[in-house]
Amino acid sequence: MRIIDLNEADSEHLEQIATLLMDGFSDTGSDAWQTHSEALLSVRESLEEGRISRVALENSGRVAGWIGGRATYRGHVWELHPLVVRRDCRGQGLGRALVNDFEEQVRLRRGSTIYLGTDDENNRTSLGGVDLYPDPLAAAAQIQSMGRHPFEFYRKAGFVIVGVLPDANGFGKPDIFMAKRVRNGAYQALHPTAAGTVDERPRASAVLSPDSNRRMTPPERNWQTSRLFARPASSVDAQVIFENYASDPAVARYMTWKPHRNIDETIEFLRRCERVWVEGSAFPWSLWLKEDAAFAGMIEIRVHTSAVDLGYALARRWWRQGLMTEAVTSIVHWAFAQPTIYRVWATCDVENVASSRLLERVGMEREGVLRRWLVHPNLGEAPRDCLCYSIVKAG
Repeated sequence: MRIIDLNEADSEHLEQIATLLMDGFSDTGSDAWQTHSEALLSVRESLEEGRISRVALENSGRVAGWIGGRATYRGHVWELHPLVVRRDCRGQGLGRALVNDFEEQVRLRRGSTIYLGTDDENNRTSLGGVDLYPDPLAAAAQIQSMGRHPFEFYRKAGFVIVGVLPDANGFGKPDIFMAKRVRNGAYQALHPTAAGTVDERPRASAVLSPDSNRRMTPPERNWQTSRLFARPASSVDAQVIFENYASDPAVARYMTWKPHRNIDETIEFLRRCERVWVEGSAFPWSLWLKEDAAFAGMIEIRVHTSAVDLGYALARRWWRQGLMTEAVTSIVHWAFAQPTIYRVWATCDVENVASSRLLERVGMEREGVLRRWLVHPNLGEAPRDCLCYSIVKAG
């Protein structure tokens, strides 16, 4: 499963989404999208400027879900509408994955809040079928589910109820408004960085030099090279990462982990990746080909006061094409643009010739052998010797 931008040229995907809209909202009591042409018009409108339109595709290319949204309040706030998941794909975390992806898209556009309206037109909450006046907000504060209403899903995803519009769709058919902050604008307004830019990850700024006036700019969440784009590793991509990378013994050979036996292990690994991003203790990215959005590999950095160390691995089909050289070079350039970083380093097993050559290509020098440094479980249980490479800032 992969989540990508919907493309106007993908007429088959547009048609599938229109069908999905009609089916997905048929049991909500809504009269929206009664015809295929109405649904297709909404899908095409999602491709207009100032909109987000993201589609979840199975490996076969079949549409599994879709999410859309538009900017409001000069881009500070984004409305999420609609979200739909194919019936046979429900209950598998895809809806949550689409919402997570939407949140990341909003952050990229420097939005701070997402809001949505979720109607109750068939009495699936305690707000339906009743007169909410004279105090609609008191009723909203005591809301209860009467039968799998979407507000439950959004609440689990971190959204809170911020209002209710009684009788929005007729008497006793309210619209429930929910919102979630995805970027802390209050922190940014009060804590500009020394360079005059905004630090979007205050927790990551704990990795600074003792000189508090020399602040490190946290790594970009999304960046690109000539052939790759990188984004924070996410459990959304568990299936493709498991199939093309994490389960491959050849990829894992010189790693500190064994090949994953099932997708649950990959999900657990990627959730750890998500967690360390929040903590600011490490920054793992997944790498994707620009040309066709194919998964290529992963790279991670850890910042230690004045040094950055990194680790990486490529999916086997992309070996020996110079892709990881591009990614590592980009990391080195970012690191040395920071006033507090003076050293970038990495290690590799003494037998890992390909990795040694890569590190030398990006300008690193071999410092020596770290004796009994790391356990590479695919080669044995005892710690193995590793080569240490580094590049340092001049002067």
